[in-house]
Amino acid sequence: MSKTSHPVRDLFEQSKENPDAIDLDEVVEYLDHEDWGQAREWALQTITHVSAADPDRLETVIDDVRPHLEDEFLVAQNTAALLFARQARHDPEPVRKSVPELLALLDQDPPILRFRAAGALAPLLADYVDVFVPHTDRLVEVLVDSPTVTLVPEDEALEDVEAETVEMLQELANDREEQYERDRKRSQGVREFAANAIVEVAEIEPKRVAPHVRVLATTINDDRPIVRTALLDTMAIIAQDDPEAVQPAIPAIRERLNDEVDYVRAHAVRALGYAEATEAIEDLRELAGQNVDENLSGLAADTADWLADCLEA
Repeated sequence: MSKTSHPVRDLFEQSKENPDAIDLDEVVEYLDHEDWGQAREWALQTITHVSAADPDRLETVIDDVRPHLEDEFLVAQNTAALLFARQARHDPEPVRKSVPELLALLDQDPPILRFRAAGALAPLLADYVDVFVPHTDRLVEVLVDSPTVTLVPEDEALEDVEAETVEMLQELANDREEQYERDRKRSQGVREFAANAIVEVAEIEPKRVAPHVRVLATTINDDRPIVRTALLDTMAIIAQDDPEAVQPAIPAIRERLNDEVDYVRAHAVRALGYAEATEAIEDLRELAGQNVDENLSGLAADTADWLADCLEA
């Protein structure tokens, strides 16, 4: 039989027009097509169309989709991650068993794959944050060492490349600028998920995050205010449990008092207070005297006064 007229391709085409008529039991049989990744991809895409029309039907086959989070055919793996993100939005409970596999995808290329994996994991933070506690080290690794997205190869990578080839690469890079922007935002989304997950883990088990304070401090100046805020909140939570544990991060937290975003500065003030960072008293008084939001100014002044009282106690 020709691969172009394969039965699973026919199912795939039918699912575009009439997803309700598709028998998913028939479709999942093709997920075991070990010799041909495209057959598995057509099967997964068929499930995608069916579940778009009726999200409840996805859960009936999610266990059949599960192994394909590690599919050697990248396109099929990417579609499996999309299906898990869809399942998580509808009902995250079935996703719990695949947390390790999804976490493993968070630094993989292409960026859309790691973004979809993060999309499958994020809904678990609401009710199932406990599943992330054993994976605290991995979350920190993803946040601190997440892949970067670039338009062109680094200069060092072009040293031995002919000038004409370099010019061609640069032209191609300019052509894909729109794709680059999407990939950059996807990578940022992964970092936001990791930062928020670390906060949630710290809320229930601060001692699991405390050993990572020093390395997390290196990312408190992240480009995204939401990531900076999450890290500052993490430091505040740890400090409530053990102020001394946050000491390696105090210089980085103090720098955020000059952040361009007022709410980030407020979270930095809060973290310094919980950390009993008396060395930041003058910084806080300086912030309180600036032309800033009165709530921020008042918080900085009150925290400085409280820390001064700590010195005298």
